Amino acid sequence: MLDRKRLLETSCDWDTGVLRARALSQKHTEATGIRTLDLLHVAFALELQSELFFSTEQRQTNLARAEGLEVAAIFEEDSV
Repeated sequence: MLDRKRLLETSCDWDTGVLRARALSQKHTEATGIRTLDLLHVAFALELQSELFFSTEQRQTNLARAEGLEVAAIFEEDSV
């Protein structure tokens, strides 16, 4: 929980996360070319109701923002 300056270890049901990733794939993959691991990363962040999403990948960042996550992106804009 970032507002308390703490990170909590938590778990998520894999079946639910994979189903969420599948739904994201159907919604975004054709237009964006998003890859499987990026979909899973975003899906699990959504399932866990993450307060902040960290990414070093442009497509993943775009997907996370499109799905309403607050994103801390760490990459060079010119390198994508």
